[in-house]
Amino acid sequence: MMSHCSRSLAILISLSIVLVACNPFLPNPTQIIPRETKTVENTSDVSPTSSTVEEIPQAESWLQATLTLRSVMIELEPTYSDDRSKPVLIQVDTSGNIHLSMPLSIPDDTAAVSDFTEPPDFELFIIDGTAYTRIGADIPLTPDDSYLSMVEDLLFGPEGPGLWLALIPVDGFTAAGSETFGGFSTTKYAVDGPVNVFYVTGTIWVDEESSALVGADLLIPEGLFFPAGSGLSGDVRISFLVEKMDISPITTP
Repeated sequence: MMSHCSRSLAILISLSIVLVACNPFLPNPTQIIPRETKTVENTSDVSPTSSTVEEIPQAESWLQATLTLRSVMIELEPTYSDDRSKPVLIQVDTSGNIHLSMPLSIPDDTAAVSDFTEPPDFELFIIDGTAYTRIGADIPLTPDDSYLSMVEDLLFGPEGPGLWLALIPVDGFTAAGSETFGGFSTTKYAVDGPVNVFYVTGTIWVDEESSALVGADLLIPEGLFFPAGSGLSGDVRISFLVEKMDISPITTP
């Protein structure tokens, strides 16, 4: 069986290759790093408000609980040290139907063309278990069930909080009190843990009722995203917010 350190290193090597080599116009679910399948210990009898670090639930269980929330607005935005950002906005209605919108990733040489026009956002609708995509409000929706897991893949991908929280050892989380966040009663945790030769720092908020991750503000060293010699030595800031909200029923336009 592969050790935790070996698995982490393999994930990080793959992560660097994907982020440096891939810069698609259209978000492609096949380019998101698959999460490692692992057994998560039963934490049903664990109180999320406990200050004992050994009792903090696994990061995967936090995010899986997030995916079960309804009537919420989710904002995810990674921001690089050169101020490039990729904001993602996700709405989930009472039935679990989803609308996601995000700007397309445009190569720098394309964006530099003098007559370049910013394209419309990419949109994903998941209605009654069927996924539809489009680019621009005037474009007909295209059914494409390969995007059914896109929300989960984004949350667990390199530009979401899940991957990094899963790699941090359990003693990298310290309970820091209770706080109302996004309409949720949460336990706040300070994050400061090693990943490879770097440290991931920040704050997360976990809903006390559902044990769902509802907030994160993390600083990820760019050395975990780009190869040595890239000249990038700042941080990628990952902001994640889940907010309770009355969402109108989501249907196909």
